Amino acid sequence: MPCTLTQQQLIAITGSATKLSSNRITASGVATDSREISGGELFVALPGEKMHGHSFVKGAYERGASLLLVETAEPFEGVDDERVVVVPDTLRALSEIASWWRGERNIPVLAITGSVGKTTTKELAAAILLAHSQGNYSRKSFNNHVGVPLSLLSIGQEAEWAVIEMGMNHAGEISALTALARPTVAVITAIAPAHIENLGSIEAIVRAKLEIAEGVAPDGTLIINGDCDLLVELAREIVPHRRMITFGTKDDAELRVVEVSGRGIEGIAVTVEIGGEVLEPLVVPIMGKHNGMNVAASILGAKTAVPEISWDTIRRGLSRFTPPDMRLRRYVTPSGMEVVDDSYNANPESMRALLAIAQETAEQGREIGLVLGDMLELGEISEEAHRAVGQAAAAIRPHFIIAVGQRSRILADEAERAGVKVVWFATAAEAAAGNGSFGCEVLFVKASRGTGLDVIVRKVIGDLGS
Repeated sequence: MPCTLTQQQLIAITGSATKLSSNRITASGVATDSREISGGELFVALPGEKMHGHSFVKGAYERGASLLLVETAEPFEGVDDERVVVVPDTLRALSEIASWWRGERNIPVLAITGSVGKTTTKELAAAILLAHSQGNYSRKSFNNHVGVPLSLLSIGQEAEWAVIEMGMNHAGEISALTALARPTVAVITAIAPAHIENLGSIEAIVRAKLEIAEGVAPDGTLIINGDCDLLVELAREIVPHRRMITFGTKDDAELRVVEVSGRGIEGIAVTVEIGGEVLEPLVVPIMGKHNGMNVAASILGAKTAVPEISWDTIRRGLSRFTPPDMRLRRYVTPSGMEVVDDSYNANPESMRALLAIAQETAEQGREIGLVLGDMLELGEISEEAHRAVGQAAAAIRPHFIIAVGQRSRILADEAERAGVKVVWFATAAEAAAGNGSFGCEVLFVKASRGTGLDVIVRKVIGDLGS
């Protein structure tokens, strides 16, 4: 059962001046989307970009919301006033409730951040831990100032652990999130120039990611990518007294990646060493040799959070892994064409990783096609980064490249100069509606989320499920 609280507790937690109802009212579960109300939940009316959650209070009430958290004392037509609790700031109140519920759950919490790989590592760690016991983990990409509180509030009373993902666009954001989650173990997966437009430098990105250590329990552990020298250097400078261990390819890593064998779109086999012992390769149905590091991070994170977990359990959990939507998710169309959907996000490093998988697949004798779109928030390095991707994509000699977005015009020009068939579209909608053929044996799709390449994926795979 998720977070359960009474109206009296809600008033006390948020400091509301609302008068306590004469009836004892209890809510089980918290929702910020009225469509998710099934009966008995607390509905939190958050301010939105286009309209306030107040517009959905009546709908939430009619769907069965037990309590309604709002920012106005004005009555809502058709809503029982006794079920309404008024606060100055519902977003702040959501965090206060999440912080309270985290305090009620005395369990290991594994928090994960990084420029790339954090969602995949979160899903891998959850797969491992679920093979051991019950727990909760961030669904979708619930990793911001709304998603993290909701992830914490979803922790069930029967949960033995939780895995929380944390993202950011600006300095200070992870600091606030880690203060809420109070993790026992924190992982930083990797550093890349994602959001460099907002933060200005790689060092600033590292410092922002290291904010996650601020909330770690005094006896907790910080796990970092030991192959990133700047991350290791700054971690020692900023949190010198924190217990810190590393994963990576270097000899001094607590969990050392010895070898990663790529199997194209079939996945990878990862050989690791821990405590001087080299283990049998772990076969994981996840594409890309770069994910060997995410596998290592997830193993070390899960085993540090729950030390009693066995290697047999780790092996079993990893074998059951299913990639999250739009992150190297594989589909097979009725015609037999395979689609690799990695359209959730992109930066230069993750784009190179996808192209490496595409090259492995091409080397297996399969005809590949590429749909590549804009990488956003790269600031001054944007033009150079798109040019480099165009050159790297052309070097694979794909059957075709479909480039999408204004920034990707540079990518398209570079690939076309190299003699590859290229079709450019200004938007994903135009590409999806265009007359260009997507026909090949394996189609790879990747861009930043804002480019919206999922519309192309939906067109190609039709009504296929997962």
